[in-house]
Amino acid sequence: MYKIGIIGTSWAAKSPIPTFKTYKGIEITAICSGNIKNADSCAKEFNIPYVEKNYKTLCARDDLDIIYIGSPVHLHSKMVLEAAQSKKHIICEKPLALNVDEGEKMLSAVKKYKVANITAFTMRHFNSHQLVKKLIANGKIGDPIHVSINDFRGIPHSNVIPEYRWWFNKNQGGGILGAMGSHFIDLTRYMLDDFSSVFGQLKSINKYAAHKNTRKKITSDDLFTINGTLVNNATISINCSVSTNTRLGSNRQIQIFGTKGSLLIDGDELSPAGAKVLFSSSSSPIMKEINIPQIKMSRAAKNSTVPRFGLMIDKLIEGIKGKELSPNINDGLVCQKVIDAVQLANISGKIIKIK
Repeated sequence: MYKIGIIGTSWAAKSPIPTFKTYKGIEITAICSGNIKNADSCAKEFNIPYVEKNYKTLCARDDLDIIYIGSPVHLHSKMVLEAAQSKKHIICEKPLALNVDEGEKMLSAVKKYKVANITAFTMRHFNSHQLVKKLIANGKIGDPIHVSINDFRGIPHSNVIPEYRWWFNKNQGGGILGAMGSHFIDLTRYMLDDFSSVFGQLKSINKYAAHKNTRKKITSDDLFTINGTLVNNATISINCSVSTNTRLGSNRQIQIFGTKGSLLIDGDELSPAGAKVLFSSSSSPIMKEINIPQIKMSRAAKNSTVPRFGLMIDKLIEGIKGKELSPNINDGLVCQKVIDAVQLANISGKIIKIK
């Protein structure tokens, strides 16, 4: 039985808790938050035995094996360092850090203290994404030529001003580039190849959020575009926003064009409509739907509340037992290099090479 401690009580931090509760072999022992009242409330909601006053006392507990870090992004680095020094295995939410410098320190720490580590890129675990990765690897579309990722959804700009939270502050790691861009960057690396260069633009459509009977300026992005080149010379475009006036639900489409054909992932597996995978080839240009098989995972993961989170635990446990695991903090760092390059391109107006 592995005992886990939770850092954070936001939506992102709370969302894996039901899976941790139902995954056979994992036991939630303690939780902490920057707001002790939130920690108390969450502990009562999920029947978590202990509440700690801060992340340092949580990491210091002798009865914990794993730390899950679901705090705001600007706190990830110091919490990973503390958990690693305390010889705790780590699941860290994405994006990994505020910048590459922080990410490199985090990677050095998990290597130094030899702790298993995961960056929570759970989109790798979608059935549709696993299928497309396999089809590309098997040569279904030939050599990749171009990747197009579009995801526009509706928390639309309107007369209703949202309540201010850390997500609206770029200095705290807020913004859609980190929240969704990190997923798409990692998914591209996972299915295809690393990035070699990028150009990007960031925009804040919503300008203000409500704060203490007044308004506070939003500094994070709610729309981004990335145009780049992969190491395999395929080009890529990623366009995403959560502040467009569009239809309800997911408008996500991921299309990969190759020398022999193309693949389309139409939709989002987490939406009520789900996702479809379609294929067309040079000999048969009409797109046809492909059956999406269920990916393999342990019985514990399959029987947990959210199997994609359960599969993340599967991988961490394999890492604890000495097996190589991914996506790890190094994957988070590689993704962070692309994020930093996009932010630099937005300021400089230049194409940035990824080192």
